[in-house]
Amino acid sequence: MIKYVFLDLDDTLLDFVKSERRAIRATLSSLGIKPTKSVVERYHHINATQWKLLERGEITREEVLRRRFALLFAEYGISCEPETAQHIYEKELGTGHYFIKSAKRVLRRLSKEYSLYLVT
Repeated sequence: MIKYVFLDLDDTLLDFVKSERRAIRATLSSLGIKPTKSVVERYHHINATQWKLLERGEITREEVLRRRFALLFAEYGISCEPETAQHIYEKELGTGHYFIKSAKRVLRRLSKEYSLYLVT
């Protein structure tokens, strides 16, 4: 008998890509940087690459958080502190979330029968 169900948030229940893109656009705008589609897409790619390096044990989490902005800014010749961008980005990322279609319905249904645990 199934007693517990563990669920991941990112891209299972919540649309993390949509949240990420909104947060990076808001971050760049607040820094006076035009959040063009190409810059936003490039950030997404750089960010994903940094997390893969972490998964392989090649860099630390702290390096991911700093490097993703340092690499983006270096590539586009943007003069801005990566730590400043990281601070704004984390705040922006926490201000909104978007459920994946049917996620709420699935959670309501599962919660009637199981104890649910979210894994981030």
